[in-house]
Amino acid sequence: MGEVLFRLGYLYLETKQAENAVDSFKKYLSLKDKTHVGEVQYQLGFLFAERKQQKKAIKIFENYLAGDNEKHREEIQLRLGYLYAENKQQKKGH
Repeated sequence: MGEVLFRLGYLYLETKQAENAVDSFKKYLSLKDKTHVGEVQYQLGFLFAERKQQKKAIKIFENYLAGDNEKHREEIQLRLGYLYAENKQQKKGH
């Protein structure tokens, strides 16, 4: 089941169905299958960021960094910096 949700999420990404991709990836993370957790967190973080859901993106990226995933570590650290700055600016604007 986990592999199916993982592949389905990518299929949705390729066909520009972001909402469905988010749903598939979130379901994948709720399973015990942890084979693709890092990659799913990476994709979800960017999906949330693209949809202006900074807090969700920050949380998922922090979860990625808390794990032992190395593949996208530097890219995520950089993106987190931008998200922290954007989130801070939004709070000042309200």
